[in-house]
Amino acid sequence: MSREASREVAGPDVVADERSSSTYEQENERSNLIDERIKELIAIGVSVGTHCQPCLTVHLGKARELKVDENEIKVAIEVGYMVEKGTLTAMRKHVGLVLNQPQSNSGACCSDSNSKCCG
Repeated sequence: MSREASREVAGPDVVADERSSSTYEQENERSNLIDERIKELIAIGVSVGTHCQPCLTVHLGKARELKVDENEIKVAIEVGYMVEKGTLTAMRKHVGLVLNQPQSNSGACCSDSNSKCCG
């Protein structure tokens, strides 16, 4: 995926800018702002919210290796469910809008007539 395409998918504030890379010490300092336990809890919530089953399995395993409390893991999962619910609500609103508009396939994931949608 090109840099511009990833920027379009992730949003301009999410994609890292290679030009802003800093020294090793600064990178290391930034990575230590959140400990590994918190990173894994975040990853668990994101995995649930994005329906990434392999990701959830990996990050749940890492969290347990780090001795993260099961109640904290359950809270992270609940946060993932809340994110999922928000995106589902937004998608339902979007579906309602696009059902009442003329549709164009340009730029769609399945605009190539020889391919199956999204795969």
